Amino acid sequence: DVIEAAHIDGAKRFTLFFKIKLPLLMPTVMMVSIVTIIGSMRVFDTIKLMTDGGPEGSTMVMVYYIYHQAFRMFDTGFASALAVILFLIVLLLTAIQWFARKKVSYYEA
Repeated sequence: DVIEAAHIDGAKRFTLFFKIKLPLLMPTVMMVSIVTIIGSMRVFDTIKLMTDGGPEGSTMVMVYYIYHQAFRMFDTGFASALAVILFLIVLLLTAIQWFARKKVSYYEA
């Protein structure tokens, strides 16, 4: 057991966590964070059903704003441009997390 070997070698709690436990958990942490960020971008259904944009647009997130521009204001060109920007934001966040995973993990998952 890696943790038991570190205890025998004299590793303290702080070192044990940051040098052994966290690097072993990093592939899981990164995958959960990627899925969570992508899931947070998909909140359209809740907003549409409960508030329909809210009073004065208070619950107008980007996904709902794209829908509003395309199907309520009939400005499909602007909505398409916003959808591409949203895709690039999600792609950028995923790429940052993917490359950060390689830096903090000691092995390939």
